[in-house]
Amino acid sequence: MRHHQSSGALVSGSAVPALASVLAIELPFDPNITTIGGFLLTWHGLFTAVGILVGVRLSLWISREIGFDVDDAYTLALIGIPSGIIGARALFVIEHWDYYGQNVADIMALTEGGIPCTVGELKERFDAFVADLTKGKDATRVRVVVER
Repeated sequence: MRHHQSSGALVSGSAVPALASVLAIELPFDPNITTIGGFLLTWHGLFTAVGILVGVRLSLWISREIGFDVDDAYTLALIGIPSGIIGARALFVIEHWDYYGQNVADIMALTEGGIPCTVGELKERFDAFVADLTKGKDATRVRVVVER
């Protein structure tokens, strides 16, 4: 990213920078595949797209196996994938509002970041959300129900 670093790397005196250098992968090749009419195709983007396609295909196969309406599965994918991308970008912008508040035009610069946190951090946020919803209630009597 050209304009900011992740918040974890800015923590002074922590092990985060040292850990990041150990976990960093140095690519022996260019991370950019090619440019097509101003569109930069990167390996990360390519494999993200492949992962989405494989995930949708797997979901459709599972839908057929369990008797779920395949048209509904397609609808979920058509709504869920763009919603996930928009939601990830929105959360990223909110978490970096000190920059984007001054550079509003960069909000749509999708190649400049967009995944705001790790899966572990998302789990912590979800756990905190559930804990807030169930505060003061008997944990043995709380259920989360998902209906179709």
